[in-house]
Amino acid sequence: MIYIYDILLNWTDTDKIYEFFEWQPNDMIEHVKKMPLLKIAGETLSHFMNDVVKVERSFLEKIDQKSEIFCQKKTECIAFACLLTDGKRVVAVEFDDDGRSIYRSHLLLDEEVEILEISERLNEQEVPYHIVDHYEEVFYLTRQEEMMKRYLLRELKNTYQHKNYQKLHYLYSEYFDDDIQDPQEMYQKFLESIQKEFNEKHQRIYELLKLSHTKKQV
Repeated sequence: MIYIYDILLNWTDTDKIYEFFEWQPNDMIEHVKKMPLLKIAGETLSHFMNDVVKVERSFLEKIDQKSEIFCQKKTECIAFACLLTDGKRVVAVEFDDDGRSIYRSHLLLDEEVEILEISERLNEQEVPYHIVDHYEEVFYLTRQEEMMKRYLLRELKNTYQHKNYQKLHYLYSEYFDDDIQDPQEMYQKFLESIQKEFNEKHQRIYELLKLSHTKKQV
C-alpha cells in the first residue's frame, strides 16, 4: 500500500468541501503523519466527493488503523481513512465503523500536486461501495459569500418578523427598481432573490448592513 506523509487536512461534515484558500484558523485542521493513497476511477471519485457513500467491510479492513495524525506531541490513529485520487483530483475521506463516509477534506495546493504526480505511477483499484445519500446541491459560492448570504437572510427575516417595515422597504429599494409597498410581498420577493442567486447587489446590501451595525456600536 502506498502512503502519503506529512500533510494537512481540514475535515468537514458539511455539503461543501472547503478549498484550501477558504480554510480558517478555527477549522478542524489535522496534521497527518501518514495516510494510505488509492487511485480509483473518476466517476467513483465523484461519488466519494459529492455523495454520502458506504463502503464494504472488506475495504474498511484494508485501511483499518493505517492513518496516523500528530496530536499534542504524540501520534494517534484514525480508524478508517484514506486519500483517493483519479489522477486529476485528490480527496481525503474518513469513514465510521459501518463504512459510511462522515468527513471529507481537500488538500493544500502544493501537497495535492505532489500526490497527483505520485498517482501517475499507480494503477486504478476497485472500491466496493454504494451511495446512501446525496449532499444538497452546491451553488459554488465561496465560504465568505455563503457567510454573507446567511447573514443577509437572517437580517431580512428579523426585519420582517419585527415589523420594521421602513427598514424592509429601504433594503428592498436598494435591490429592486419597482415600488411595491406591501411588506409581505417585499419580503417574499427579496427572500427569493437571495435564495435563487446571491450576487454583487446582495453583497453591497450586506456591506451596508454591516456598516450600520458598526456605527451603532461606536
